Amino acid sequence: MAVEIPVPSIPYSEVNVTLAGVSYDIVFRESTREQDESGSGRLYFDIYTEDSLVKAGVKVMENQSLLARYLLDGFLTGDILCLSKVENNTTIATLANVGLNKSYGLFYLTNEELGLV
Repeated sequence: MAVEIPVPSIPYSEVNVTLAGVSYDIVFRESTREQDESGSGRLYFDIYTEDSLVKAGVKVMENQSLLARYLLDGFLTGDILCLSKVENNTTIATLANVGLNKSYGLFYLTNEELGLV
């Protein structure tokens, strides 16, 4: 079952999540260079496990896989996707609209759920 990752609504924040039995720290930050019409910035994240960097500077792009394009030894069991939770969503994923109870969510899906196994 997909796991929705909580995304704080402050520009620089960190959350700890357990995905497939592994504890990860995800550090979110907002880019002020890439803003939507309301002035909210594009979201990026770095992901760590036990203080080891897995991947830095992951750009949260709407309706697509975020980690599959990289060969990551520290993240082999699935992928994180930014998915729209509303129909016909045409806005870009920003700090203001990604997270729990917002129009986009970050979801972890296992390789099995993605049909890769």
